[in-house]
Amino acid sequence: MNDENIDVPENWELVNKLTGEVKPVALFVKKGYESWSKCYVETLMQYIECSNSSSAAKFLSYLLSKSDKRTNYVIATYAAMEKESGVSQNLINTIINKLYKKKLITKIQSGVYMLSPQMIYKGSGQRGVALVKIWNDSENKGK
Repeated sequence: MNDENIDVPENWELVNKLTGEVKPVALFVKKGYESWSKCYVETLMQYIECSNSSSAAKFLSYLLSKSDKRTNYVIATYAAMEKESGVSQNLINTIINKLYKKKLITKIQSGVYMLSPQMIYKGSGQRGVALVKIWNDSENKGK
């Protein structure tokens, strides 16, 4: 990956106003995206029950940044993902399987995956509605 495509982790803190508890959160923001294309990677890793490793965070960040902003598609083979992200195919397989189990990713065809619009989408509410339709259609085809 070149530097323009790397997501930069920003360290934030969430404060529970009732208890005062402070939790660190790594917020990944895609460089060059003007909109609200953000995702709490640590929270996503916890949700899919993934190890809290820098490699897992790196791959999830890569996957989110690689997704097409119009379709939520990620077009890449595991070999390409390994080369571009610097993460092993074994970890890539583990994370993608965990995303499948939580219905956060679906396989459209060989080398083409779609991230769930419930997880992330970029753009207007109308685009979100269209992505949900595409997602539901692809989920129904798999049944």
